[in-house]
Amino acid sequence: MIKATLYSLSLTGLALGIPPNHLSIFILKSYSLFRCSIIVASAQAFFLVLPSKIAEAWFPEHQRSLANVLTFIANPFGVVLGTIIPSLYFGGSNKLRPSSLTVLFQNASMAVMTTLTFMLSLFIRRGEPPTPPSASSENHSNQFERSLCRNKQFVIQLFTFGLAFAELWGFMVIMSDIITEQGYNLYGYPTALAALVGMAASLVCGAVADCTKRFKELIRICWVCFALVIIFTRIVSFSANVFLFLSTTDLFIDFPLLESCP
Repeated sequence: MIKATLYSLSLTGLALGIPPNHLSIFILKSYSLFRCSIIVASAQAFFLVLPSKIAEAWFPEHQRSLANVLTFIANPFGVVLGTIIPSLYFGGSNKLRPSSLTVLFQNASMAVMTTLTFMLSLFIRRGEPPTPPSASSENHSNQFERSLCRNKQFVIQLFTFGLAFAELWGFMVIMSDIITEQGYNLYGYPTALAALVGMAASLVCGAVADCTKRFKELIRICWVCFALVIIFTRIVSFSANVFLFLSTTDLFIDFPLLESCP
């Protein structure tokens, strides 16, 4: 809702007859951009909790891993749209003419997607099914929540996942700038490609987890693959083909990390 309201300001300004140059200046103000970005980003803390809760409340045990993945990949899919659409409009241009409507059209495209998402949410009628799909879907007591904090495996996974998640998205964000400095005009496409690979890996990992129930082995494989890629990144110097090196590294970092996120 916040994002839809923010992006719809462009359309509202045009409807009220605000000159395009004034509208562009209003949208491009740095402090407004950072302030609104912080507000929108705060929704991530709530969104990251939803996949596991939805899978637990609505699906039996043999379907939860895949259901968790299907809910979670909405986030990287949004990353794909958020990086591809601005690249299509701006094409790497850092300067816009005062009379340009590029920002308006880009914001209008985002407004359409966010409005569609909001309209789909109106069809949600209940938060939980009338009958729990399994005994483990029953409401948990406070004793269960306190026991999580005393579980050493849970605490270790909590910290390692948080650090790895930050490493993943940090590398994906800066990789486009590194490639651009080397003379490749790809803009947000490497980030989008890495997110798509991670989505595919998450689906495969979720299906395997439902069939085998070997969660510990899958997580260990993901962490080992991630560690090997980081070591490879550190010891291999930047060759002449920087694009191939960075793209390969980014894809293999994204593959083990994003599939282990759900």
